[in-house]
Amino acid sequence: MPAKPPLPDGYELPESVNGWQHDPESSKNAHVWTGPEGTASVGVFESVGDEVYAKVVDPRAGAGEELFRLAYDPGDATGAAYTDAIRGAVREGVERAREWMRSTAPSEWSHPDVCEAVFDAPAGYTLERYFHGNRESIVYYRRTDAVIDQAVGRQLPRCSRELGIGILIVDAKLTQCDGDQEVLATIVQRHHCRWPRLPT
Repeated sequence: MPAKPPLPDGYELPESVNGWQHDPESSKNAHVWTGPEGTASVGVFESVGDEVYAKVVDPRAGAGEELFRLAYDPGDATGAAYTDAIRGAVREGVERAREWMRSTAPSEWSHPDVCEAVFDAPAGYTLERYFHGNRESIVYYRRTDAVIDQAVGRQLPRCSRELGIGILIVDAKLTQCDGDQEVLATIVQRHHCRWPRLPT
């Protein structure tokens, strides 16, 4: 079960803000609001080190940006007084996130490094995973006729060429790990997305 940041007694989280819907079932250790298309979510977190922060994220790729970070000083407070200090900081974080959501509808935010071309899988493939990291982005495509055992699927090999993107093409026997030049060229041609060319 996720551990949600504590809130002051009687404080109610907003159910809806400018198209963002509160998601109490989110598995994140945060108070989360999600856009209707599932391409953006806002989370308010409480971290060790006496800080509350908020992030807006594209859940499809895990790419996000920090909205703010608030440091609070509980002083020498302990026990219930310390918990009250945390609750007050979380409430302030939620209010600041609410103001950001009021001024920014879900459709008005997108991560600049998330490439929409990834989600339009080439013919014969489905998108297995898209991960956007700080140093590289990884894309897994699976052949539509592939049968992947879940235990094996968790140990799929990764094609990493240190070019910022890895494309993994997996056949039914899990024997291919190939940066497919033809598939890459098709994506570039159809969507004009700036992807690096893999070496032949």
